[in-house]
Amino acid sequence: MANNPNFANQLYIQDLTADQIAQIQSGMLPNGLSEEGFLGPSDDLATVIQADTSVLRDLGITHKQVGDRLDSLMGQAMWQWELATKKGIGYFDARESGAIVDAKLRITAQGWAGSQSCPFPKKDAKNIFETCGSGSMDYTITNQQLDTRIKFPSLIAHLVRDHHFFEGSTPYRLDPREAVAVLDLKPGVDYTPITESESIWTNRGSTSDPKGKIRGSQSIIENATEIIEINPNTQMYFGQGKAVIVATETFELANPLRADGSTVDAYRNEIWRGVSIWEKTVKTYTIG
Repeated sequence: MANNPNFANQLYIQDLTADQIAQIQSGMLPNGLSEEGFLGPSDDLATVIQADTSVLRDLGITHKQVGDRLDSLMGQAMWQWELATKKGIGYFDARESGAIVDAKLRITAQGWAGSQSCPFPKKDAKNIFETCGSGSMDYTITNQQLDTRIKFPSLIAHLVRDHHFFEGSTPYRLDPREAVAVLDLKPGVDYTPITESESIWTNRGSTSDPKGKIRGSQSIIENATEIIEINPNTQMYFGQGKAVIVATETFELANPLRADGSTVDAYRNEIWRGVSIWEKTVKTYTIG
């Protein structure tokens, strides 16, 4: 069990020169780095940051607490949605119905085909265009006890924690006072996300033809150091640090399949007809 590290790209307005602030603010306006913008046409970046910082100070809450709590909740929701797929529930159906965290917070999300880059540069960037983060989903968190909610883009956790920026007069702004209330944040509490990691077999490619070949699969099959029979119609071959599964028909596993000490990360717990090649990776997920 481990705590998530912060971004290594924390950059605050006091670290910037007047020219750098002017450049960044220019890109934040509508139809700049995004259509809606990060600031309204008449907003001043420094003034917006100072005003929101003052609100948090009055509440006894830090930017890190807000950003960490948002990251923790988004991560826990993602893990719940992924677990749902292993039970035969569609990922998008699970995401639409929402994840429940701490018995009172309901989290839903909407994904987009593209992503939005952070308007701030990396801390040690050689130019203003080297950004330090991005996001591609919009979230809604509802406090079911209070019947209140906040909506925000996934990038906002990074913006708040690592740049002290809640956005300005835009549809994507997260009001700090509302965020603290809905999330029920308390002074002095550490909300750093808690994660766990495990080794899994990740599918790196497949073909529906049981006699097909893909990315060196034939060499692994012919020179396998170990072969296990998953069922009479399905074998798993190991070699060259990878594995190949050959199945003559699609079937659902009764239980998650473990091989060579790692779980096979099969979508909906199904092994599909054909040849698939697998590689060990480390999967990290948020549990708190």
